Amino acid sequence: KTGSILDAGCATGEFLKAARERGWAVTGIDVSDYAADTARRAHGLDVRTATLEEARFADGAFDAVTAGDILEHTADPLAFLREIRRILKDDGILYLAVPNFASAHYSMMRILARFNHKNYFVLPHHLYHFSPRTVQRLLEKAGFTVTKRVLTESAIQETGMRQLIMQVIFFLGRVTGKQDRIVLIAGKKR
Repeated sequence: KTGSILDAGCATGEFLKAARERGWAVTGIDVSDYAADTARRAHGLDVRTATLEEARFADGAFDAVTAGDILEHTADPLAFLREIRRILKDDGILYLAVPNFASAHYSMMRILARFNHKNYFVLPHHLYHFSPRTVQRLLEKAGFTVTKRVLTESAIQETGMRQLIMQVIFFLGRVTGKQDRIVLIAGKKR
């Protein structure tokens, strides 16, 4: 079905543009002035430059909220999820995607970091790291019931030998069930 959707961390609005073309009433928020302005100018979208809490949406304002690759950047993930719960309709759904810190990819990065002391964990931008278990527990604590969980993998941005290494790591992740992304669909606990 269609309805009203909020994309939290909407960047330049590509997802919202596609959702609008499919009949959704769309709203976005992003903390980046550049991204929000681009979404407004390029696509004519209702995008606010704000955090979720600053936007002050009404209770039950949305049928769906998407939050892809944003939870790990928030100062208080539990408060962020509770705010989403507040602004979702009673039968609303949350789409949440986060990096999987328990993945083969992150395991390899932890090993490499011991030897070359590089920052593979996007610090200080990623304030939190999640495993499938910890993100599900956090959602439950925030008042959600997870209805679907999928492990998937990121797109490989590397080229040459690095691309080959990433393909091997991602293959190991698929074989072991430890892909590098967690996608969850959740609804409000009744």
